[in-house]
Amino acid sequence: MRPASRSTAACSPRPRSAPWSLRGRRHRYRGEPLQDAYAVRLSADGRWVIAAVADGLGSTQHAEHAAAVAVRAATNLSLTPGLGWHAAFATIAGEVMRATSRLGDRRTGRHGAGASDPPATTLTIGVVPADGRRGIAACAAIGDSPALWLHDGTWTELFPPEGQRPGNVTSALPDDLGELRERQIDWGPGDVLVLCSDGFGTAMGGGGSVLAQRLVTSWSSPPALRSFLCDVDFHLSTYDDDRTVLALWAGRHDTAVL
Repeated sequence: MRPASRSTAACSPRPRSAPWSLRGRRHRYRGEPLQDAYAVRLSADGRWVIAAVADGLGSTQHAEHAAAVAVRAATNLSLTPGLGWHAAFATIAGEVMRATSRLGDRRTGRHGAGASDPPATTLTIGVVPADGRRGIAACAAIGDSPALWLHDGTWTELFPPEGQRPGNVTSALPDDLGELRERQIDWGPGDVLVLCSDGFGTAMGGGGSVLAQRLVTSWSSPPALRSFLCDVDFHLSTYDDDRTVLALWAGRHDTAVL
C-alpha cells in the first residue's frame, strides 16, 4: 500500500484529491514491484490541479520506472486544458526514453511481445480548475488507463475502448504518440474526475458496474479516508492486478492538494 504524499498546502480551500495505489495479488505472489504510479500537484500559478496516472506494461522490463518517470514528467509541465497535448506527450515520451534507455533491450516494435521489450507505460493526465468554480477541464491519454467523469449522477468513460486489441496489448509511451486521445469537459461543483489504472477501471465497467453505481452515492462528496480506502481495496478473485485510483472532486473543500 502506498499513501499519497503531500507537499506545500494551499492557504485557501481547493478541490479535494484522494489518490491511492495497491500492489496486486499477482505481483505480491511473484515478488514483483508495483508497476503503477501517480502524481498530483497544483500548477505554479495556482490556477490548475494537474494529475496523472500511469500503468507500466508488465510485458516490458522495468515497467515501474517508465511509469514513475511519466507521471513525474507530466506534473512538472505547465499544463492547461487548451494546451497542445501532442507536444506535451512528446516531451514526456522523451523523458521516459532518456530515463530508461539503459534498462531495456533493443526495441521490438510490439508492446506485449515479450519480456525483452524496453520499458513502456500507459499515461492518463487530467487538468482541472483549482478555484472550485465552473470552467473547462481536460484529459488526455495514451493507453488503456481509464478516465471517468461523474456528472449529474452519471459516470462517463472519457476514453472508451477503440476497436479490438488482444487482451494484453495496449498503446503506450514512449513509442505510440499517434495513439493520443484527448477530451475537454464542462467542470463544476459536484463533479468528480477519476483517473485510474485498469486494475480498478475494469471493475468500474465504464461506469455501468455495481461498484460504479455504488460510488455515485458514496463519492458524491469527498469521503473520509477510511471509506475511500475501503472503496478502492475491494476483494474479488478475478481482480489481481495493481490498482491505482486518483479522484478529484470539484468545488471548494477543506483539504488542499499538492
